[in-house]
Amino acid sequence: MVPLRSWTTLVFLAAATAGMAADTAAPATPWADVAALRVSKAVAKVARDLFPSVVIVQAHKSTPPAMGGGNQELRYESFGTGVVVDKSGLILTSRHVVDKAARIEVTLQGQAPVAAHFIGSDAASDLALLKLPDPPANLRPARLGDSDSAEIGETLVAIGAAYEFSLTVSSGLLSGRGKVPGLGPGEFLLTDAGIHPGGSGGALVNLYGEVIGISVALRSHALSPAAFGFAVPINSARRVMEDLLTEGRAARGYVGLFLQPLDENLRAHLGYKGLDGALVSKVLEGSPAALAGILPKDIVLALEGQRVSGVSQLRELIAGLDPGRSVKLQLWRAGAELVAELVAARRDEEGVYWPPYPPRAENFGMRLDTVNPELVQKYRLAVERGLVVTAIAPGSAAELGGLKEGDVILEVNDVPVTSIQEVAKLSPGPRNLLLILRGGAELYRAVSR
Repeated sequence: MVPLRSWTTLVFLAAATAGMAADTAAPATPWADVAALRVSKAVAKVARDLFPSVVIVQAHKSTPPAMGGGNQELRYESFGTGVVVDKSGLILTSRHVVDKAARIEVTLQGQAPVAAHFIGSDAASDLALLKLPDPPANLRPARLGDSDSAEIGETLVAIGAAYEFSLTVSSGLLSGRGKVPGLGPGEFLLTDAGIHPGGSGGALVNLYGEVIGISVALRSHALSPAAFGFAVPINSARRVMEDLLTEGRAARGYVGLFLQPLDENLRAHLGYKGLDGALVSKVLEGSPAALAGILPKDIVLALEGQRVSGVSQLRELIAGLDPGRSVKLQLWRAGAELVAELVAARRDEEGVYWPPYPPRAENFGMRLDTVNPELVQKYRLAVERGLVVTAIAPGSAAELGGLKEGDVILEVNDVPVTSIQEVAKLSPGPRNLLLILRGGAELYRAVSR
């Protein structure tokens, strides 16, 4: 009979021998390798599902004869990528790919190039909208996700054309989000997923197969081998697309706030104990925010009931406002909470700011201000009296009457004016004669209501 201790030793040796045999014969797959394999398979599935919704964009362009040499123009081609976003044949791409193109062609997976119509573009976001005039019945639009819910560190897939040849796939992380100097006023998504030359206008996709961004730029640094790609969040791209379809240009909300993030030192200095919000560093004079009484050092807590987590989110919320819409901002000021109500202005592609709402009808659709040193310097005026036109609403009586920003109104119906209220009193009828000063010359303009 074998003693108990001996049996224990035998069992231990047998187990150890079996473990050694197992290690030698077929090592167990580490958990990290299993996870990596699953991500790899997910990336492959995303690519497989999205390829039919991503197109190669070919823009045919030319230079003027003076630039091409001699009397002949120089013709060349620009290549990029596009994403089918609607069954009707709408395609989002990058503006710089198709800008000033004489002809645009797109190539769907496994098909020959076909002509595409240019709908419109937006310089601020570098987005453009195309349309297939005769979309195939089996056209498969991409599924659009919610870019606001994308998390930093999330795995993303970039799909785009590479070097004019075919669609390529790369994967990486959502590395960050925020404003990017030189890329426009809105927020961009930052990723280390490779965006190859030709990938502008391509799809940035999450592992659920949803497009959360449209790739527009790639940047690298001379001191670093790493390169990062930037994409317009799909929620912003949706708004641009809708504006281009309905108005022919992108309209962004504007309120006249300069914002900065809150850090621990600023919170302590201001006595603010919250974690969210965006600090107002400056309020532009005459802006909707100024008219609503918002002040520097106010902290914006919410817009229309939606809590503000930080500067980037608030900028996106403001940009998404419809010009002319009345909104409420919840503020924190010196330990107390208050609400400011304002009407969003419009910021167009050239960066011109329109009044927060169509100016009063009695001012013919103009924003007026009395002559002051600031306006004298801004518009180089040589006058000490009168009313300066600082903005004109599109389609207003003033615009139709030929008035321009920077004009100085000297008389209304032969009576000199020195205040804004006098303009309304002196122009009761449907037809009015204005004497203005423009560039040192006095001119008459007839304005009808």
